[in-house]
Amino acid sequence: MKKKILVLCLICTILLIPSTAYAATRQPTATSESDSIITPQSYTITYQKSISRFYTDFSSIPETYFYTEYYKDFGWASGNLLLESVKAVPGGYSVIYSGTMYCITN
Repeated sequence: MKKKILVLCLICTILLIPSTAYAATRQPTATSESDSIITPQSYTITYQKSISRFYTDFSSIPETYFYTEYYKDFGWASGNLLLESVKAVPGGYSVIYSGTMYCITN
C-alpha cells in the first residue's frame, strides 16, 4: 500500500511541475528625466528661391547651383537651383538660378 501511495505521489508531482505558473517579468521604467521627454517630430518647409550670380567666362557657368541660407528662425535651408537665364553684361555674364529650397525644422 505504501508503495502505491508513493508511486501515486510521484506521478502527481511529475504531472504538476510543468503546470506551475510563473510571474511575468516586469519591464524597466524610465529611470532618468531624459527617458521621459517627448520630442516633437520635425517637418519640412519648402519655398521658391531665385538668385543671381556673375561669371566672367561663359564655359564656367554651371547648369545647377547648390545654395544654402538660414531661413527666418526655422534653420538652414538648401536646394539645387536650376539655370533660369543668362544675360551678357559688360565684363561677363549675369546668371539667374531658381528652384525649390528645403528647410527641415526640429
